[in-house]
Amino acid sequence: FFPPPFSLPLPPPLSFAMNVNFTPDVAAAIADVRSDASDTNWLVLEYQDKKTLKVEKTGSDGLAGILAEFADEKVLYAFLRTFSGDRESKRVKFVFIVWIGDSAGGLTKARVTTHKGDVAKTIGHVHCDFQVSDKDDLTEDIVTKRLKAVGGADYDLGSNSVGYESQADKIKKSAAEAYKSREKEGNVGGVVYETAALPKSTPCDLSGRRMVAPPTEAMSNTNLSGNLDVKKWEAEEGKKEEQAAPAPAEAEKKEEEAAPAEEEKKEEAAAPAPAEEEKEEEAAPAEEEKKEEEEAVPAPAEEEKKEEEAAPAEEKKEEEAAPAEEEKKE
Repeated sequence: FFPPPFSLPLPPPLSFAMNVNFTPDVAAAIADVRSDASDTNWLVLEYQDKKTLKVEKTGSDGLAGILAEFADEKVLYAFLRTFSGDRESKRVKFVFIVWIGDSAGGLTKARVTTHKGDVAKTIGHVHCDFQVSDKDDLTEDIVTKRLKAVGGADYDLGSNSVGYESQADKIKKSAAEAYKSREKEGNVGGVVYETAALPKSTPCDLSGRRMVAPPTEAMSNTNLSGNLDVKKWEAEEGKKEEQAAPAPAEAEKKEEEAAPAEEEKKEEAAAPAPAEEEKEEEAAPAEEEKKEEEEAVPAPAEEEKKEEEAAPAEEKKEEEAAPAEEEKKE
């Protein structure tokens, strides 16, 4: 038996206390600057006391209005909505600015260290931020360059510097001409559809026409670009050929080693042995003499055989001739 599970009380949610407070109108002023439906594009926050910030002023004249509020004896926080690019590509950008006047008190300047992060969290997302003590460090050109740098892509076609004039038609025309010239240089012909299975692959079409393989086979036979992946089969065949065929160096080595042995065997088989040659030379005269003797002197057995065969014939002739001779005598 085990006791029933028990649960401990959860701790209270963490709450991060801010080092600075804001008056109620701050949130509404920030939302007004962020709104595309409002003409207000900047605000400036000023210290109401040591730990509270209030809206000092808002306006719709951009960076120039903010710079007009900066004074040497003050520490201010500003929020700006501006645009980047030109009329071909216009994008809203937000900038957070901290102004520390040279004549501000030491303790007031020190508060920036602990209050700046809380002010940035309250304002929300921005594309870049500045902390300056001189107005010359915060001009339109400086802000524009910083925004382009953090944006990563520069879509300004150069029309802003000399007065705006749309370049869209020229860009489209030049792009079309460049594409046509590139197309002529290429060697890509018209599209040719396969009507039968290739010798080493299966053609598959995913564009709605009748297919000769199931979709799973189609996906396995196509690459990431949607084209028939014939390299897959070529690679597999290449591996099989490499495994089946011996290494060129080993094959050549074996052939070189085997060639002399085979030649020696052929020479030995073609040439007679020296002992046999000597025997043949010695036996040749004896055989010739033997043949001559046999031809000159008939064999005794053959002579006797001939005499035996001839004797009855002579006796028969004599018997036949005897009566004739008796009749002659009578």
